[in-house]
Amino acid sequence: MAKTITLSATKVQSIVVNQSFGPEELENGISCTVSYTVVDDAGDSAMHKSSTKYTTDSTFSPQLSGDSAKLLTDFWNSIESAMLEREEL
Repeated sequence: MAKTITLSATKVQSIVVNQSFGPEELENGISCTVSYTVVDDAGDSAMHKSSTKYTTDSTFSPQLSGDSAKLLTDFWNSIESAMLEREEL
């Protein structure tokens, strides 16, 4: 007998941001992978998925929208700058 499940929420499990590299190890934008769980109305996990998208300066696809790509690039540059300053690199 079929059972109907109502999906009620999405819970983010992790967000991973990486420098992407293309052929010959050249920098090729930034990637962002979001892993998430879809939860049913009983609070149980219905499925686990992940999605990866790239900044607009990458040759990879799918790409983030312009605003999302800018947010991710600004975040990356801010963290990188703080790390270089803190570690005196």
